[in-house]
Amino acid sequence: MKTIDAIKDVNAKFQIIWDLGRKCTYSCSYCPPHRQNKFAPYVGMDELKNTLEFVKDYCDIYDFYRVEKPMKSVSFTGGEPTVHPEFFKFVDWAKGNSTEDYDFGLTTNGAFSKRRAQQIKDLNLCGTISYHPEGNMKDHVIENMVLLKDRFKVNVMFHKDYFNECILLCGYLWKNGVRFIPRVIGDEEDEESYGVKAGYAHIYTKDQMTWLRRYWEWKKLNSTEDIFKPIEQQLIIATDIMSVSNVPEILMQETQKSLGRPCCGGRCFESKIDTNWYKTEMLEDTNFKGWNCMV
Repeated sequence: MKTIDAIKDVNAKFQIIWDLGRKCTYSCSYCPPHRQNKFAPYVGMDELKNTLEFVKDYCDIYDFYRVEKPMKSVSFTGGEPTVHPEFFKFVDWAKGNSTEDYDFGLTTNGAFSKRRAQQIKDLNLCGTISYHPEGNMKDHVIENMVLLKDRFKVNVMFHKDYFNECILLCGYLWKNGVRFIPRVIGDEEDEESYGVKAGYAHIYTKDQMTWLRRYWEWKKLNSTEDIFKPIEQQLIIATDIMSVSNVPEILMQETQKSLGRPCCGGRCFESKIDTNWYKTEMLEDTNFKGWNCMV
């Protein structure tokens, strides 16, 4: 495989990731304390409004020096953004006090009522629902995924102990027209690393890594539904290029870092190899330098 020399996002948006706080309705074992807790205070409405005005001023400075002014994409994250008591009121205010070149979205665990889901639709929000196998209300979360599928995609967090559950969920989402991305938990691959020992990163079995590779091959070919059967059943299925028997042993021993990485926002990249640019949703090499996902 040739080395990727450069990558770029082809969506031409100015992205603002807005962290609304640590509080979350879940307490997943792979989510470190600096990402969620139950005691961090909420930011008040006045400070939220002032912050948005600062963001708009900041974007205006950038736009002054740009030939083409991009859309500004404000994405709320946390913790869980929807638990903020002022969230829906603030988003309604923000949309009414922003120009047409702003859009708003959120990253959420989807564990909210149908009334809240309808509010999200009414506000025309877009973004990501993350499926956490350790969470509760999972049937309800899946209903919200289908309800919001027109503007939301799903990050399926592939927990090593809930792997088949995640596979079956992907099959259900696929049949119901919901966009999704299988996500490995953590990028660390050394069993002695702190992240693995603390549970923030998972070490996957050979069969699990094989499925992850087969999924991205299936996505290119879209040739069979067998990819969405429990992993034990897949290991006896011969399906041409995606058969386990056709996967070299050296690849089956490689770790999640060598698998590469998709954009967790579901965006398409262009990757530069030699002098040519190629569009892709999955970067097979993560060893390139000079790339930051966000600042």
